[in-house]
Amino acid sequence: MSIGDPSTGITPNDATDADTGPNNLLNFPVFTASTATTTTVTVSGTAPANSLIEIFKSDSKQANGQGFEFMISTTSTGAGTFSVDLPLTLPLQDSLTLTATATDGASNTSEFGPNFKLNQRLNVSPLSITFPTTAVGGVATAPLTICNTGVSNLTISALVVAPAGGPFSVSELADDTLSPGECVTLTVTFAPTSASNFAGSITITSDDPSADDVVVTLGGTAVLGVINVNVTTLLIPQTRVDGSRSAIVTVSNPTSVAVTVTRTEFKRRNSAKVTFTDRIDPFFRAVPSTFTVPAGGSVDVSVIFSPLAPIPTTDTSVVFELPDPGYQTPKKVQTDMTFVVSDSLGISKTVAIKAKVKPVPGITGGGAPNFVDQLDLTLDVYDPDNNLSNARFFFLNESEIELFRIDNTPGVTKAIKKFAKGMNVPLTFTFTGLANYAGSLRFLDCVVDDGSGQSSNTVRFRIRYINPKSGPPQMVLVPESSSGVSGFRGVSPASIFLPPMVVGPSRR
Repeated sequence: MSIGDPSTGITPNDATDADTGPNNLLNFPVFTASTATTTTVTVSGTAPANSLIEIFKSDSKQANGQGFEFMISTTSTGAGTFSVDLPLTLPLQDSLTLTATATDGASNTSEFGPNFKLNQRLNVSPLSITFPTTAVGGVATAPLTICNTGVSNLTISALVVAPAGGPFSVSELADDTLSPGECVTLTVTFAPTSASNFAGSITITSDDPSADDVVVTLGGTAVLGVINVNVTTLLIPQTRVDGSRSAIVTVSNPTSVAVTVTRTEFKRRNSAKVTFTDRIDPFFRAVPSTFTVPAGGSVDVSVIFSPLAPIPTTDTSVVFELPDPGYQTPKKVQTDMTFVVSDSLGISKTVAIKAKVKPVPGITGGGAPNFVDQLDLTLDVYDPDNNLSNARFFFLNESEIELFRIDNTPGVTKAIKKFAKGMNVPLTFTFTGLANYAGSLRFLDCVVDDGSGQSSNTVRFRIRYINPKSGPPQMVLVPESSSGVSGFRGVSPASIFLPPMVVGPSRR
């Protein structure tokens, strides 16, 4: 039953509650807001000051409530407001309608206040996003928070960005259902691909029965951002292998927006002698390699040159076919350094780098291409079983880095057939294709194997370079570890040789 005067129906609240009549025509409470956490629902409103506020579940068919089940009471403040947590277990399966009465100190009681419906409730913040001026090819982001401030689960059925295919986008919801009090923050992105003023929107559709679709307006301006560099060619003085030198390149931004360099890359230029499949140059690095240049500002980038010694490679695939010396560290390096802002828009700047490496024997490549390209060697080998099967050769530089090797010489098995057991076997080898290594080769190590799986001790030769009275320079083998090996100078006849030496099987 309504508490108000039945002869006049519901009596509207007056501003000062100065009217008189039954129950002093006390103003009824009015709910103004509700908030929800995952466990608690808080309602608040206005009411006569310092009055007892009683909250009821209500019949939602009436405009002003018709309480049928008491829930909780509280007291309004002297300023005429109230707030109270409701005794509810969330989430509710159905919506809930509330009403309330006020009772003053003289026991006057108001009519039931207007119905206040609790259900799933969509709350979006902010409702408008304006991005800062952004460079074409750049990216700006902003947060968008979606909350369920109601008492039952809220389902988001659609997030539609307009215009489709435009510069605006929004991240996806991990779960389209929000429980009471749950919030999720999405990322709205502005990624313009042309210079213009842009406008767009995000329309959010949910099952909140008390709200239509929520529309978030979007706006942003894009200008074409570019970068400049203070040099077009960078010269780096001679640097030792495994050492480093650095130089500074200044990247400036003449535009009114910040521009981000997304990467700095170094690509070795191909030469007449060597073509690189992978042109990425490991000798260089930039600090920083990714950075943002402020509008009208600049960033100093340190370019560091660190030439590396080669990783020794071996050749075991073809007998006597030497590897391409392209893996050796070049004495002159030409590399393009590119600061990349956007691949798709072609926004970048390139600096040509020319650097020199201090020559190191066997590392920075050979010297005299007019050397006699032949090296002869005879080994005098004694094997009681006369079942020699192979000889292996290791070519080293002054630092004893292996430049290449020959692991398979099948001609050994043919060479021993005409010798009886117990006889010394002379094995003669001729090496060619060494011109590219002239000036780099310093040592030759030899090992002989037999069919029983035994290997000889290693015999080392030093490779010397001589200039005869006539003809081009020649390479000379001189035994280092022991005597007993015949060494031929260049293409000298086989009759001129050093005293023979026995190369016996390994005793290990």
